[in-house]
Amino acid sequence: IMAYYIYNLQLISDLSQFKSNVNVGFICNQYSLDSAEKMLKELGDNYDDSDTEAYVYLQLLIKTRKIKQRKTLVLNLAKKLALKNFVPAFNVLGYLYEGSEVVKSNLNVAADYYKKAHENGFAIGTYNLARCYINGYGVEYNFDLGVKLLNEAISKNYAPAMYYLGNSLLKGINGFTENHSEAFKYIKMAANQTYCYACFVCGYMFANGIGVEKNLTTAYGYYEKAAWFDDNDARIIVGNFNLEGKYVPQNYDRAFSYYLDAANAGYYPAYYNVGLCYYHGYGCYKDIERAKEWWLKGNSQGDEFCHKALNKYF
Repeated sequence: IMAYYIYNLQLISDLSQFKSNVNVGFICNQYSLDSAEKMLKELGDNYDDSDTEAYVYLQLLIKTRKIKQRKTLVLNLAKKLALKNFVPAFNVLGYLYEGSEVVKSNLNVAADYYKKAHENGFAIGTYNLARCYINGYGVEYNFDLGVKLLNEAISKNYAPAMYYLGNSLLKGINGFTENHSEAFKYIKMAANQTYCYACFVCGYMFANGIGVEKNLTTAYGYYEKAAWFDDNDARIIVGNFNLEGKYVPQNYDRAFSYYLDAANAGYYPAYYNVGLCYYHGYGCYKDIERAKEWWLKGNSQGDEFCHKALNKYF
């Protein structure tokens, strides 16, 4: 069971490398959606539910979160594996019963599955059970027990548990008292394990001096990590840093690349930035018609900056 709650922190995009890491006791929970879908396609339907590939398969299916049919496949496979006492399947079933399109939500059932995962030493199950007690989901509310379980998951280096505690302290939610310095401590712990959400928030805290001394150069580093994991807000921020040349060397090529990645992902707030680059030739060939096309797309989505750009330049 130890193999299932030790996390490899590098970005994995190759299926053989992913499976190799699993077999030696590591699971990577950080990879781009495109990489996940590519690995899922490579893995295909020829899995053997008696070995660790089954867990990789389950995780990839859940990460994509796109097609209902795939989720149904996850539910059926998870139930089959749970009958064989495959511990990670308990946590997957908890997730599905907590709230999914496949099965009717049942917090009591979800909590029971999380409890089984926790009792078998599975850190993700411990974290999810902690959430249940902290919020009274499917169990009798017990904040102290929830915090104890949360700290247990943190002690096993589970980054989402670190982020959950840090975010709760940052916002004063989930029964926690607002404490920015303590929040920063846990968010940074998660960010240093390259947990995407924590990377973005850590960048924000450094950028605005929340719970830590303001440092925009350090903030950029954390925002860039978040951008690596397809966070489109981070892509725009990193693009802005490079475009303006503040706190990092000015680099129009990098700025345009980050803007375009966000825009191609369908993130319409980036359409303005891509149009601006095309209009002025920042990091790309100057193409006023292309700039107009991107701004028109953004305007159709109700983007105010694209609307203003069209009025100003055309």
